[in-house]
Amino acid sequence: MTTQPNILLLWNDIETTGLDYDQDLILEMAWQITDYAGTPLTEITSTITIDYGDEAMMRMVLERYRKAAPYVKDMHLKNGLWNEVLFVENGTRSDLFHAIDDMLVAVDEVREDAEVRLAGSSVGFDKRFLETAFGGELSISHRVHDLSTLRPLFQWQGIDLADLTLDIEDGTHRAAADIRRDVAQWASLVQLMQDAGMFED
Repeated sequence: MTTQPNILLLWNDIETTGLDYDQDLILEMAWQITDYAGTPLTEITSTITIDYGDEAMMRMVLERYRKAAPYVKDMHLKNGLWNEVLFVENGTRSDLFHAIDDMLVAVDEVREDAEVRLAGSSVGFDKRFLETAFGGELSISHRVHDLSTLRPLFQWQGIDLADLTLDIEDGTHRAAADIRRDVAQWASLVQLMQDAGMFED
């Protein structure tokens, strides 16, 4: 019988005003902690990371909105993120530093002696953005768990991970929805490999 690796996955997704780590802003962040098989250990937490009451920050957001690439502007107009950031005062909001700190506190509450890896799609992008905003390395493993590197491998073998989770909303480019999709795809992939006898519980 194989033993499940003592690794926890910190699934994270961010939505930003662009791709520049130094100039662009993180508008929204979501995260969830699972075990290595994708079993949730926490609920999905999602927050708008722009303080509506911070006038200087709101001016920065408006400036980045004006300078945003057309595809970024259109994407976040269609999914409602720009509207929530700029015009909806109520809702779940936290400044980014505290949102990251709350995430790391939750990690410490469940990690015990496990290695914790940041997980998601193109998660190296998220990690770089988060560490730039946080002002240093996150207190988790330097290793990452990136589904973007696995999807082509399994497509090559005739397995489209999206087909494993057709009931999960996809393509919205909202942080919580992307976390829900990624966790479901990973858990379904683990189950597929178990059913194929590649390893046992």
